[in-house]
Amino acid sequence: MCFEWTWCSTDIEKYQSKMLKDLLFLGAITSAGPAAILASLVGLKLVLVIGMIFTFCGSVIIVYSMGVLAVLYMGRILQGFGAGVVCVIVPNFSAEIAEPKFRSKYFNESNTFIS
Repeated sequence: MCFEWTWCSTDIEKYQSKMLKDLLFLGAITSAGPAAILASLVGLKLVLVIGMIFTFCGSVIIVYSMGVLAVLYMGRILQGFGAGVVCVIVPNFSAEIAEPKFRSKYFNESNTFIS
């Protein structure tokens, strides 16, 4: 009987699971800068919707990947793009739509829940 839990199995080895995690961060790092520039050009709402579309498409790709690693990697990168966009846009958007007396509260809450 095994009392130790690991989510790594023979299908996905440890280095592959680390790669899946790292690709999310890679996508987030590469999309954060362009998201800020794009937000100043077209607005925060549209960029936030684009980030949600990236996250949704990445999730759908992962669900239908059927264990093919290249497809899993592509899905994780897309999810990372969405995460990077959300991390940049949500604090600005919440500060923009809040009343001035509640602005710092909403700004800090969005940073707390993203972290």
